[in-house]
Amino acid sequence: EGEFGGVGGALALFHSMSPLGPWVPHRCNPVLTDATCARPAGRPFAIGGDLFRPAQIGVPNYGWGITFQRVVALDEWCYEEVPVGRIEPAWRPDVAGIHTINAAGGLSVIDVRVKQRRRFLR
Repeated sequence: EGEFGGVGGALALFHSMSPLGPWVPHRCNPVLTDATCARPAGRPFAIGGDLFRPAQIGVPNYGWGITFQRVVALDEWCYEEVPVGRIEPAWRPDVAGIHTINAAGGLSVIDVRVKQRRRFLR
């Protein structure tokens, strides 16, 4: 449990001129403090000039679903995003949660948690 309302309830951003660093924290860190959309759920992606960030829906429990957040402001002074879509575990009866989604080279991958029947030995 974190101090911002559960597992993954805060999002912090960092920037650097090189992937090797040094990494500098965003002035407004944490930029989000919300268990419904702060925890990353895959690589950000661009469509038509807009940047989208997949995020885990962490309520009612960890990794329940995925929300897609469109980044509407990102500079050294502010960060803002708005929800534009979501994937909930109701799309298949044995899916209990959705953890991550990623795409590259025409291939998309989604990571889900499935319900399993408990088996009792007699």
